[in-house]
Amino acid sequence: MNTLSGQPADNQQLPEQELNLFVFRSGSETYAADPELVQEVVAAGEPTAIPFVPDWVEGVVSVRGKIVPVIDLVGFFGLESTTTYNRKRLILFAVDGVEFGLWSEQVLGIKSYPAGLSETPLSTLPATLQECLQSQLRHQEVLVYILDMNKLLEKSRQQVAS
Repeated sequence: MNTLSGQPADNQQLPEQELNLFVFRSGSETYAADPELVQEVVAAGEPTAIPFVPDWVEGVVSVRGKIVPVIDLVGFFGLESTTTYNRKRLILFAVDGVEFGLWSEQVLGIKSYPAGLSETPLSTLPATLQECLQSQLRHQEVLVYILDMNKLLEKSRQQVAS
């Protein structure tokens, strides 16, 4: 480091920024979200159905006395699952004081990715999915959709209200 200018010396490189993301699989896709929004991951029973809501609202579950709505991402984004949808875990998120759960077949945990891998989502994705993404990245042949949980919450509220 050149101490006079505060700039790296010619032979030094700045470390690449990392994205720390909570990564999980739902349907045949891999998603990621801000780990600070994840409250916990639980094994939950079947949700209690709610009448007059879209099909992707699976219902509600009780987690330690709290009633939490459950969203099926595959249905919400209008995606076709190419695999048998085997819901194993419920990921509980808290966004702007609102708690909700997303089903996941596999929780991959918190992973770090080079920030340089992040790219603009493909324009060929379904509109609802595009609207709810911050970006996407490809790492080791896996495409990871990075969710904007605020937009997902806003979009789900709009669809339930209509």
